[in-house]
Amino acid sequence: MSLLRLIVFLLFAHSISLYSQGELRTQNIGDLELTGGGVIKDCKVAYRVFGSANSDSSNIVIYPTWFAGNTEQLRGLMGKGKIVDTSHYCVIALDALGDGFSSSPSNSNGLFPVISIKDMVNSQYILLTKYLKVMKIHAAIGGSMGGMQVYQWLMSYPSFMKKAVPYVGTPRPAVTDMAIWHNQLAMIETAEKCSLPQEEVMRAPNLVMNLFAYTHEYRNERTNRDSFFVYYNGHRKPQPATFTVENYKAQLRAMMSHDIYDGAMPEDAVKKIKAEVFVIAGKYDNLVYHGPAAEFAKLTGSKLYLSESNCGHICVGCELSTVSEMIDEFLKK
Repeated sequence: MSLLRLIVFLLFAHSISLYSQGELRTQNIGDLELTGGGVIKDCKVAYRVFGSANSDSSNIVIYPTWFAGNTEQLRGLMGKGKIVDTSHYCVIALDALGDGFSSSPSNSNGLFPVISIKDMVNSQYILLTKYLKVMKIHAAIGGSMGGMQVYQWLMSYPSFMKKAVPYVGTPRPAVTDMAIWHNQLAMIETAEKCSLPQEEVMRAPNLVMNLFAYTHEYRNERTNRDSFFVYYNGHRKPQPATFTVENYKAQLRAMMSHDIYDGAMPEDAVKKIKAEVFVIAGKYDNLVYHGPAAEFAKLTGSKLYLSESNCGHICVGCELSTVSEMIDEFLKK
């Protein structure tokens, strides 16, 4: 090993050795210039590390968070028989901007600027390359809004990864996706004008999210008429302190503006992609329509698994053993 490679390895190994498994870490990456023209001053990116990295980072997998999620919630998806087998891979789980752990309206002073999915990815790239000294990874994996970030990673930094697994995400939202998200935002803004308590502001948007996340069959099989009001009233609850209404709106707007093709023809835009991609989508996903993901798979010649589970948007969780085997096989090739 050359002296330069040895120094880089020692720096990387030292940074990884500072983490306990799954411990939350936060890095200030400086001022982040945003795609919309704004700036996040002293931008912070939170993350957790699961598993051990190889000396050449050839087993590193990044895993950005889904909408309203955080890296602590990803913990249960690590290990044998899960989304990523951490006995073979080192996972760097990344808290997306706006989730309450990385820079967000809830932990920033003053007016928080408008953010995009691309901004989330750019902040993560700076964290990995400048501060964690990771210049190349094996794969990027993410679900829902995390999947949107994976699609953006493929376009923004096409040489950074060998493989990518976006699941129940979209390269750009379909009309039905946009309608759901715009309607949720309108519900929140209308309720806020009435000065309602936070739990009332979020009651309808949370119910809409839950209804569209599952199929009619799934919900009616699991909630009978006698327990309807328990289910219905369960959406009247305070937002978590780490994911406030303002955070909700920030990430919602980021998804609404998401488009990896950025105005170009999809068949031309995807030519820059270099990684091998395994697309996972739900045939009966009512929250994120599978059409754009299937189109992306066709345009790129990528492997596609279209789940027919009646769990809808949560199909990967319902088929975890099956999907984890497919992902593990794909990552090992």
